[in-house]
Amino acid sequence: STQSTWGDFLDTAVLMANLLVLALAAVALAAPAPAMLRFDNEQVIRFAAANNEQLAAITHMRTALTIPLGLDWWLEPSNVVGRHVDVRVPVTAAANVSAYLAAAGIQTTTMIEDVQTLVDDQFASLSRRQITSSADFDFTVYHELPEIQAYLQTLPREYPELVSLFTVGESYEGRTIYGVKISGAAGNGSNAAKPGFWFDGGIHAREWISPATVLYMLNELVSKYGSDTEITSLVDSLDIFVVPVFNVDGYEFTYNGNRMWRKTRRPNPGSSCIGTDPNRNFDDHWAEIGASGNPCDETFYGSGPFSEVEVKAVADTIKANANIQAYFNFHSYSQMWLSPWGWTDAYPPDYTAQIDLSRQAVAALTNVFGTSYVFGPSSTTIYPTSGGSNDWTYDALGIVHSYVVELRDTGRYGFLLPENQIAPSGQETFAALTVAMKYILANPTPRRVPRV
Repeated sequence: STQSTWGDFLDTAVLMANLLVLALAAVALAAPAPAMLRFDNEQVIRFAAANNEQLAAITHMRTALTIPLGLDWWLEPSNVVGRHVDVRVPVTAAANVSAYLAAAGIQTTTMIEDVQTLVDDQFASLSRRQITSSADFDFTVYHELPEIQAYLQTLPREYPELVSLFTVGESYEGRTIYGVKISGAAGNGSNAAKPGFWFDGGIHAREWISPATVLYMLNELVSKYGSDTEITSLVDSLDIFVVPVFNVDGYEFTYNGNRMWRKTRRPNPGSSCIGTDPNRNFDDHWAEIGASGNPCDETFYGSGPFSEVEVKAVADTIKANANIQAYFNFHSYSQMWLSPWGWTDAYPPDYTAQIDLSRQAVAALTNVFGTSYVFGPSSTTIYPTSGGSNDWTYDALGIVHSYVVELRDTGRYGFLLPENQIAPSGQETFAALTVAMKYILANPTPRRVPRV
């Protein structure tokens, strides 16, 4: 009958529609994720010079062989015999590297057997949640940039008397660099009477533990205000500026392009290599020691001081807030608390005060879990650098207490720290940060005439 025929047609149409939905779903599932660079069977090796001849061989390897062989220096060479370096070696370069080091009599230790395994472990446990309130944000896992930004946007709504959201600037690719200002009851609207305290993370994109630790500490400050006496006192006494992700383009690219990306994402005219090292781009002894003029190098200093819009935006924001008396720039890895200078082995005029704060902060950090940190001027404690953030805040702005902190670990995982270390890193680093805040309040050091 006509009714039966029409029923059969409907049944067939429904079946075809269902099949189409299933087919589209299958296509969606089969569609490849954004192409990620892979690191299968790549190792991270560690070695050190036992004498000056080997030191020269390592220096030559860094300057002459890095780009031809595609080497990725996780810990850069220093000018000190016995201080180790860590290098990620592509499979294609492994034989050449082994032969070179053997010829120089340099022994190696394998720190990571297969980089891709650790990358996979990190991506397997990403949050990937919609953030509509701070309660949605898990501070014990890694988060992509949109989730972090969504979390920051919840804070002024949930803590209107305590937190204000500010825009540092816009990145090369058009992303907003957000910061939050935390200021308690003793003068939320007035900067003049309260010292400012700035800390940021994620200047180097691949150092995921840095934004994660900064976010953990930010949450401690806002969520425990009013219930924790010490935190309440500190927040009432300071204007606290927090920028969790400095290098927003690079950080986003570590999630959808290259987990090991370090630099910004601005193309370099005349080169196929993208990006500048933002922590070599500040206008302080720019383009000197510990930085490269080759756009393909991970420490490329850029086409000029402040050539990177992200760096200029952060610098301008710090400069505009004249009450800031402390600057902390969080990195990984090495477990080091670094004070000026990076561009010279000489001690700065405020060395004694800088080391005093560093010693007290590191003692508080170690007291939490026993994590061992070393402290001292960057150039002699880790390796020489120029154009760095904390040297600029110290030299150009006269912010005496300007530090770079290298977070966990010491090389077992390097930049690929498991998420189960986020909370411990946050807890111990926050203990150090609160000591630093108390030090600033007890020893006021308003900005001085620029030193250089």
